[in-house]
Amino acid sequence: MGESKLLTKVSIIVIAAVCLLAFGDIAYFVFSQGIPLLTVDSPIIFPFLIDLVLLISLIMVIAGEMKKSSHEKGTDKDEPENIKDLIAVAAYFAGTAAYILVLKNLHFLTGTIIYMLAIMYLLHEAKRSADKVVKILIPCLITVPAVYFVFSGIFHVILP
Repeated sequence: MGESKLLTKVSIIVIAAVCLLAFGDIAYFVFSQGIPLLTVDSPIIFPFLIDLVLLISLIMVIAGEMKKSSHEKGTDKDEPENIKDLIAVAAYFAGTAAYILVLKNLHFLTGTIIYMLAIMYLLHEAKRSADKVVKILIPCLITVPAVYFVFSGIFHVILP
């Protein structure tokens, strides 16, 4: 997949929307609940800093794209392939949203194994389905329990 102006524009729009929603949510906590923002013990300082980094990165990407587009005046020639890629990105986004929504009911191990199997199955480019399943099943069954052990056993973080 080459560089696509359509995918770049959609990515910028989605990231800008996420950044705006995150700042709105942070402002809600600061103004409606009186949570201090710029203190070390503030529960929203880390999300604020992450959103700030996201905003700075977004501005840098937009500036780079504007600089690049001023030098190039070509057209996006592979539009059908770009639409296909955009549909694939939307499918991954929808799958991730569904994973987040059902994670509470399926719990971490089951939900993450199913999600990881589905995403790896779609990303793997083997010709036969049997080859895909065999090549992705073992990493999924090793990685997810290992991540669960690290968070629950070592960091003592309770996962859903």
